Amino acid sequence: HQSVNFSTGTDVKTGTDYFRGRAGYAAYSATLTARGSVPPTLQFSDVDDNGWIFINGHLAGSHHGWGEPFHIRTGRFWKPRRRNRIVVLVQNIAGAGGVMGSAELNTASFRRPIIGWRMRGGIRSAYGRKPWQSISKMGTVPMPRLYRANFNWQPGGAVGWHMVLRADWGNLDRGHIYINGHDLGLYPDRNVPVAGGLYIPSVWLHSGTNQIEMFDVDGRSPHGAKIVIDPVASRLRWMLVSHGG
Repeated sequence: HQSVNFSTGTDVKTGTDYFRGRAGYAAYSATLTARGSVPPTLQFSDVDDNGWIFINGHLAGSHHGWGEPFHIRTGRFWKPRRRNRIVVLVQNIAGAGGVMGSAELNTASFRRPIIGWRMRGGIRSAYGRKPWQSISKMGTVPMPRLYRANFNWQPGGAVGWHMVLRADWGNLDRGHIYINGHDLGLYPDRNVPVAGGLYIPSVWLHSGTNQIEMFDVDGRSPHGAKIVIDPVASRLRWMLVSHGG
């Protein structure tokens, strides 16, 4: 598994449409030096479409829906008089997306905008340069994580079963599934009920070793995830052979 790394991120200003109509995820990070001993409130005017806010690696809150102001209390996750890291994981469903409005740090005595954001966009660019770790080293803090595993698949012959496979996300909460670099889509699919997992097109599979990647917003354990055969869609495949006369 891997966790978000911003060391090679890109400077970005709020209000920038990063997604340009593409669905997916991007993560924004800013480091702030705390003033005073009172934990502040984070105020956002528009995170498009959905956002999860992490304070020093802890999930402090989330908001679903674009164009709506909301606030997040930093509470016990905030470190008074020390440097604090804010990460906003943004999911875009369609159209413009990102931290589209203002972001502020507020207390009863002061109010100041959050500047100096860095961004890692997309699953691969956000995770591609960090070494993979064993699942046994995974922490308990809820945070975005990307998991990777391999599985073997052998297509049927001229006469044999055409197996239709699905990717079952098990106990994972919400995110994306990739097969050999191809995005199967969002799980769970809230618009269309999915029985038994997301459909895997056979044209995306290789004979032999294949790779599955699962990006989970909350970073739950992937041990319940699996590749399953769809018994209804799978079928016996025949080939007509002409011997001539």
